[in-house]
Amino acid sequence: MPTHNIIVIGGSAGAVEALGDVLHGLPADLPAVVCAVLHRGLREPDLLAAVLSRISKLPISVATHGTQFKPGHVYLAPGGAHLLIGKNKLTVVKGPSVNFHRPAIDPLFRSAAHYHGARVAGVILSGYRDDGAAGLQVIRGRGGVAIVQDPKDAAVPAMPQSVLDRLEADYILPAAKIPGVLVALSRNGRMPRGLKPPRRRGRKLRSEQKPSTFTCPDCGGALWEITEGDVLTYRCRVGHSFTGDNMMAGQDQEVERALWSALRALEERTDLARRLAEQARRTHRAKAADVFRKRAASSQADADALRGLLLPNAAEVEDIAPGNYHKRQS
Repeated sequence: MPTHNIIVIGGSAGAVEALGDVLHGLPADLPAVVCAVLHRGLREPDLLAAVLSRISKLPISVATHGTQFKPGHVYLAPGGAHLLIGKNKLTVVKGPSVNFHRPAIDPLFRSAAHYHGARVAGVILSGYRDDGAAGLQVIRGRGGVAIVQDPKDAAVPAMPQSVLDRLEADYILPAAKIPGVLVALSRNGRMPRGLKPPRRRGRKLRSEQKPSTFTCPDCGGALWEITEGDVLTYRCRVGHSFTGDNMMAGQDQEVERALWSALRALEERTDLARRLAEQARRTHRAKAADVFRKRAASSQADADALRGLLLPNAAEVEDIAPGNYHKRQS
């Protein structure tokens, strides 16, 4: 069994506590480098590093571009940039968002698999959606080890579960038991009681790429549909990338934006028609005033129907509904 001295960890919502459990259990003399990506805000990594340093025996720092990584150290992805691990240096790059995140988990996992193959152990912790599933599959396909936090132990089980729905993980464990496996893998030692060594593997993933009929939710560009193993992803020419679940979420956001834009246009059309009707009435053009009143009524009916779709429960909280605030002020 090869020594797994490259450890990459990814998580999202609810993963801070889980990452703390993992780091707390790793010894100071760990013969492996640890890189972690959490979906966090732009200014939070420095604070996160300070918090985790209180419970970790390993030194923790926010990764900087060109750093020569070393074993026994934890590197956190900086805010607003992807973290990649090369042959012996770390790369920090802005780059296009992946699954609507930057930093994202998949770029770190893919880079680790590309440069270090069977020496990689990938860990997925708590979070929403499925960022990291494609990257963990690449790690596993190149002979690395796939470790997933038990969804029952995760504060948000969606991310671990999405991985398990797509691939067979080597270990499914509570966060507090993951360190024991990582230590054994990095030292080529005996696994904790009840766990077997990972099976050796290293098969080339089936990969297929073809044009899709969809457009990028981020930039509107054409998307390619890419199938790697059992994971479906979409990527545009500038590099925005989405798994199927995140692609669906992006389309949901686009639909909502379009509906709000339509509501704004209908309400503006209603107001304009009413003003034109009033102007026609003042100038004694009764027929024109009637036409504009009907247009206003039609637009108002459409706007009310659309607002009911967007805000189905607004009537129950009419006094505090955000959409009614401007009306209370007028």
